[in-house]
Amino acid sequence: MSEFDRLIDPATMPGLTFEQQTYEVSRRLAAVDRRRFLGGSAALLAATAGIAFPARAQRKGGNLRIGRSSDPDTLDPQKTTSFTSHETFTQIFDPLVMRDEKGNVLPHLALSWEFQNDNKRVVFKLRPGVVFHDGTPVNAEAVAFTVKRHLDAATASPTKFINGPLTGAEVIDDLTVAYTYSSPFVTLWVGLAGAYQAIISPTAVQKGGDFGRNPVGSGPFKFDRWQPDSGIKLVRNDKHMFINKRFKNDKPAHLDSVEYVVIPEDAPRLAALQSNEIQVIAGFNAVPLDKLAQVKRMRNVKVMTRTALSCFGLCFNIKLAPTSDPKVRQALSMAIDKNKVLQLALGGNGELAYSPLGPAFPQVLPNAKDIAPKYDPAKAKALLAEAGATNLKLRLSTNDDGANRRAAEVIQAELKAVGVDIAIEAVPAAEAAVIGRKGEHPLYLLNYRYTDGDVLHILLHKSGSLNRGAYTHPKTDELLDKQRLEFDPKKRDEMLNEVQKIAIEECWWLPLYADITAVAIRDTVEDFENAWDARIYYKDVWLKA
Repeated sequence: MSEFDRLIDPATMPGLTFEQQTYEVSRRLAAVDRRRFLGGSAALLAATAGIAFPARAQRKGGNLRIGRSSDPDTLDPQKTTSFTSHETFTQIFDPLVMRDEKGNVLPHLALSWEFQNDNKRVVFKLRPGVVFHDGTPVNAEAVAFTVKRHLDAATASPTKFINGPLTGAEVIDDLTVAYTYSSPFVTLWVGLAGAYQAIISPTAVQKGGDFGRNPVGSGPFKFDRWQPDSGIKLVRNDKHMFINKRFKNDKPAHLDSVEYVVIPEDAPRLAALQSNEIQVIAGFNAVPLDKLAQVKRMRNVKVMTRTALSCFGLCFNIKLAPTSDPKVRQALSMAIDKNKVLQLALGGNGELAYSPLGPAFPQVLPNAKDIAPKYDPAKAKALLAEAGATNLKLRLSTNDDGANRRAAEVIQAELKAVGVDIAIEAVPAAEAAVIGRKGEHPLYLLNYRYTDGDVLHILLHKSGSLNRGAYTHPKTDELLDKQRLEFDPKKRDEMLNEVQKIAIEECWWLPLYADITAVAIRDTVEDFENAWDARIYYKDVWLKA
């Protein structure tokens, strides 16, 4: 039985009602994440050793400038899986509930809830008096609208799966709404506490136009502007007067505004932090891990790091020649020294991966390393010759942030050594996502972060929103569907293991590594938390004079 399955196994919670079991699962999952976070805390201590940051009286106001490497693709929480987008709209939208670092479920837009109908219906009582940034009320109609839009096939939401077996939401009265599930959903709080299921303004959506460029929620910051190649500015929502125990500040945010500044190149981004042009570097791949030692030596800068539930890998498109040939995919896999990729892309700040499920996942296939293709350039050349695939010229598509570019360049050099010419197509994150969805690339660099082995459904199922290799296999599709409904821990492990085994043996992916996340902040930034669940909130943050 895997660690995750042990966490959600009802047999380990004797005497608890289903509702109590859902809370216990939330706490157990948080404990796992917290252990992983604390495992990286030594880096925080080392990075701040010898630097004294005296506490000062809290001050209201100021504009916090946050440097990152790329823009989001959209700020519509139902239209994206982008890390950069999520980091931004987490500030704009409120979910029904939140979770603290112990995994306790905390009231937020919903003050209370009740499980009904054999635990397939959850009735939420909403907080009165809350309004969206456009002045319209956050009520049961808004919640039902949000759910309907998220589930609607016309929305084509890549995060629809987070809802689990949710079938809809029913308005009971102005401040009461019922979520209806086709079967009991023991991990419902994980999704409900996140921004992808947060409540959106029906009025703003129905006005037309691109909601993702003009998002309206009820969160502590509201959207102000988004300027191409410049960044996004959010301003304080002075009507955000409520909190839960996750926050210290029970008033509107201390900061006047938060500004996300796009600085694509690593060196200028670090220079901007050193010169105080920006006060924070945070977000996906924003702190260059290959330069982490340099960042830690910066004066008046603190660095926080944590391990990541992630995987970075090279996806092979199985619908396009020549990567449609398993022998070619095996050869390309054997030609690349993944340790060299890790060292040159991230300065070694990560862990090698052998399955599309990253090494930190409790459900990773135990013998993945044993059955994965071994680095062997000579055999790779021989396999290419056997397949009649000589003098290949292939396009590799990737996000253009520093780590991805460096990884792509290492892969390019490695494959050149076996006679394969790689043209790198490095584009901004939003454009890379569009290219990925079109499926016109033979090679695609993909990285993800998630908290459960169900990510394989997103990556490898024929309907998966991150299926970048056009993978479809009757057996894996069936297994990935069935594991979502299987509560027997041993059986679920067996299903996920079989899916990984097929993906590895068929060489759908070349898993490369799992990374770490890092945040760098100026000593003027107070109450900044690199949270256990990787969600950064700015409601508590303030700036010293």
